[in-house]
Amino acid sequence: MQAAERLVKNLRGHMRLLSLRLLVALLLFAVGCSSTGADQAIRAHYAEMDASVEGEKIESYMAPIAPDFVLTQKDGKTLNRATLETAVKDGFKAGDMKSRTTVQDVQVSGDEAKVQTSSEQTGSYTDPRGKTHTVELKSVSLDVWKRSGSDWLLATSTEESHDVRVDGK
Repeated sequence: MQAAERLVKNLRGHMRLLSLRLLVALLLFAVGCSSTGADQAIRAHYAEMDASVEGEKIESYMAPIAPDFVLTQKDGKTLNRATLETAVKDGFKAGDMKSRTTVQDVQVSGDEAKVQTSSEQTGSYTDPRGKTHTVELKSVSLDVWKRSGSDWLLATSTEESHDVRVDGK
């Protein structure tokens, strides 16, 4: 009888350990799914913002940008959300633009995600004398997104590099 009792006791111990391992695995899976969901949502926002540039849709461009957003430019100057919106509207008026953002890395920690991106905007505009110019802007930035309810909002963007060329110069 003692051998049978020991066997049952050992089996119960193994079952508890197995249950604990299963619980830990499920929790890690849930956290991974949450990170993947954040990654997908943030990547989708960048794609929507890029499409908004071509369609000149200011509302959809600004939608994922937090009310207290701050952009820190390479030279140290900062822009808030309202100033950014004005600059984007002015860019839309200036001429045809296309935008492509490449998400290089997403690191999610709780309700915050740090995202390394590279962006390229290209387009053309006509100056007051009627001459058409090409414009190319390339930048690399570290963006911080914060969870807001079930969505993510762009809280800050810090330019790490910024290069603008007009007519190739």
